[in-house]
Amino acid sequence: MNHLIGSLEYFKARGEGKTPGLLQPAPRTTYDQTVQHLQNVTVATAEAWRRPGALDQTIDTGARTMPGSAMVTIIASELLTHGWDLAKATGQQMPADEVDVDQVLDRMKRSLEPEARQPGFGPEVQPLPGARPIDRLAAFLGRTP
Repeated sequence: MNHLIGSLEYFKARGEGKTPGLLQPAPRTTYDQTVQHLQNVTVATAEAWRRPGALDQTIDTGARTMPGSAMVTIIASELLTHGWDLAKATGQQMPADEVDVDQVLDRMKRSLEPEARQPGFGPEVQPLPGARPIDRLAAFLGRTP
């Protein structure tokens, strides 16, 4: 959860047109404070990317430049994948039926170069036949569904 909060803080700043520092995990706090922080930063990140021009900006990540619209795909993947991680760790299923996960997966497949998988992503895992889209995304990003 702390990694996800730190990622969302970074992405929120990007959506606001700011240049954040290096991605940092959130400081450790109580469980309730962490959940509240995660909820707040998720809403703030969505609001930042809804502002006029956010999707049209060019983002310099230090490693490359990308359009804001491409960063939104990364944000969606981050939320979905780490939401999946949290659900899996707590014996639940990620509720993603109202999200076009296949679109996120397709864009990640087109943008994530094999040589860029490390250190952030493990090798692609083969999902089970008939796997839910969220499980196929998790498998593509190196998780075992």
